[in-house]
Amino acid sequence: MIKQSQKYGVADFTKTLLLILCTSSIFAMNAIRGASWNNSSFITMPIAFAIASVLLTVIFLSVTKSGKGGLISVYEESMGEAVGKIMSVLLTLVFIGAAVLPLIQFINVMHDLVYNVEITSLAALVVIILAVLCLSGMEGVMGAASVAVYIVLISILFMLVTTSESFDVYRLFPMLGSYGSAVSATFSQSAYLLPAMLMPLIYRKNLQSDTSVRRVYKIALPVAFVFCTAVHLSIDMVYSYNEFEEMKMPMYHLYHINLTQLGEGFTSRIDKLLFFMWLGGTLLTSALYICTASDIFGRLFKKMDARPVRIVFVIIVLCMCIIDSVSFVRFNELYTVLDRIKKNGGIILLPIVLVPSLIVLIKCRKGAGKGDEA
Repeated sequence: MIKQSQKYGVADFTKTLLLILCTSSIFAMNAIRGASWNNSSFITMPIAFAIASVLLTVIFLSVTKSGKGGLISVYEESMGEAVGKIMSVLLTLVFIGAAVLPLIQFINVMHDLVYNVEITSLAALVVIILAVLCLSGMEGVMGAASVAVYIVLISILFMLVTTSESFDVYRLFPMLGSYGSAVSATFSQSAYLLPAMLMPLIYRKNLQSDTSVRRVYKIALPVAFVFCTAVHLSIDMVYSYNEFEEMKMPMYHLYHINLTQLGEGFTSRIDKLLFFMWLGGTLLTSALYICTASDIFGRLFKKMDARPVRIVFVIIVLCMCIIDSVSFVRFNELYTVLDRIKKNGGIILLPIVLVPSLIVLIKCRKGAGKGDEA
């Protein structure tokens, strides 16, 4: 469960949040879905970032005005203990889903471009590493993430520099194809960013003060926004929207095509090295999501030892990755449901976090009004 006595440093938590945001907004992008609104991810992703930030502000105000320990306490105060626990369980499932999405992307790319082996074997290998990370606990994963974030950001800067000669502004057009799908995609993307943004509020007591939480947001959010916008703009200036339909991970293609043109030797194979750097960042991100989900679950059901819960969640993640990647006839209906959740499920998160927050703000406003009348 969430140990209130465990204190997290602002610097480590800031770097951890920055890694998660970069992974969620850059590496987990669904290329085929991106092509459905033409070449406009450089528009929709920054807008999604802004929308998520506005929603986060509302949630942050509700948490601070409630005077409670964190986001989970807001649920119980606003909706009662029973309903609050149900909402917290739903939030746990959201974090498990957030751990699955980037892993699915990387496992599919490894299967198609890096290793020509059965996808179930790749998924098992990746999840074994994920289990080891989860067993090290939140503190251990945060320590590794504090180092990995520098590697990920340097690799992104390296990509921007080495591919700059391939940029052509004309590829940014046409922009929005279907405005309806673009709006839907923007809100879905903003919802997928919210789990990462909520983590400082969940661990509010561990960060010791609201000032520390604000410092985490003031550093991590602007830096992640700049990197996210730069990467999506770069990708859109290299590929036209119809080329995205054949890509599972535009970032990897961007490195692979440009670096192999440099000739034989180390530079022509550095794309594989960078891919595994990103995979490491993604594994850390998924581990952080699972640790957060297990901490929420432990707080709800008074489980002091979170390790068994984390292993169960890792097994769930493995099953979902395999079902998403392998066509089992008996699981066709389940696959269809998972596919719909993967594409539009992020919107489900919005009422889960917004409704309790709005209720708390309304209660606080009414309480302030009664105080003024008295």
